[in-house]
Amino acid sequence: MMQETYKPILKVITGSRAYGFSRPDSDTDIRGIAMPSREIFFGLQNFEMHEQKEPDETIYSLNKFVNFAINGNPNILELLFIDNPDLVQLETSEAMFLRSYKEAFITKRIFTTYVGYAKAQLHKIKADGNCAPEMKSRRAEDIAKNGFDTKAATHLVRLMFQARELTLDKNISFPMRPNELFICKSIRNGKHSFDEVKEIFEWALDELRIIEASSALPEKPDFARINDIVIEMNTRWYK
Repeated sequence: MMQETYKPILKVITGSRAYGFSRPDSDTDIRGIAMPSREIFFGLQNFEMHEQKEPDETIYSLNKFVNFAINGNPNILELLFIDNPDLVQLETSEAMFLRSYKEAFITKRIFTTYVGYAKAQLHKIKADGNCAPEMKSRRAEDIAKNGFDTKAATHLVRLMFQARELTLDKNISFPMRPNELFICKSIRNGKHSFDEVKEIFEWALDELRIIEASSALPEKPDFARINDIVIEMNTRWYK
């Protein structure tokens, strides 16, 4: 009998289906958090994450997840805020406990990480209609039709909107808030030019800089507090 490697405590649907601008052909992306088996946690083996395709699923060990979240990784941090029943596939009491402390992970690091991820999307956009070979054919068709990668452009703007909501309201809405979702859908459907997308990005960036300048958020996470949370969770689980 194959030894169990980990036990999931949280599994949620992420990506465009969570944000609210998915299409019929959009992938279903699932991310989660898990506790490694007792043998692995206390033994010589190691478990940090599990990835699989069809469905696309990525499961992080608790410790790996927390280390990513401490650094403000947008793809990781959002797992603490996805509470829409239509998106939550599994949530144990351990996950609820962790998510009750989600504000501990909200710091000024968000300004750097979210803008950095947004700029990475900006680099993916090909305004001349060219497409990197590794891109999927449907994205190549999107570029040929609209002159640039509208999917990357949508995520570019989505990240900026989420950074604003997170820093001002200490929350990320799933799906996105109506006005912001309307803009993202319009971009995804080719209703905005590349220049207009860049203008939205620059406007959002200027606003975030103003927010950062007056923000009362801590500069960095309270490592001692978060460490205590992880110790408490591991102690309860393996006791």
